[in-house]
Amino acid sequence: MDRCCRVIACCFRDGRTDRNNSPPTAEACLNFLKRVVNKEIELKSDINYDLIIVNHDADYELGNEYIAQINNTDTGKGVIKTITTDNKGISMDAYNTAFKHFIDDYDFWLFSEDDHLIFLK
Repeated sequence: MDRCCRVIACCFRDGRTDRNNSPPTAEACLNFLKRVVNKEIELKSDINYDLIIVNHDADYELGNEYIAQINNTDTGKGVIKTITTDNKGISMDAYNTAFKHFIDDYDFWLFSEDDHLIFLK
């Protein structure tokens, strides 16, 4: 059977206000990521997949605690795996980190930002 995952790049820091989809504060980033994770758990899917969240550490303690707390959470279609790394390389570094770390674990990959909700099967 094919092994699938979705990789989310996240960083808890004040966002750019010139972009409509960027949460403006670290707290807003955390709240939106919680919404994304809740939607992932609620989502019904015919495909089992793991959710990998790569957190670029921006010294936001509440965000880092949340990332550690949700590691290995069962979503009903897979598990949540988290990695916290240095804050460098923006999203592409997060995707590369996940890919290198889990290269032998998955056949299919979906890479996305932390401000995208998947809400339909």
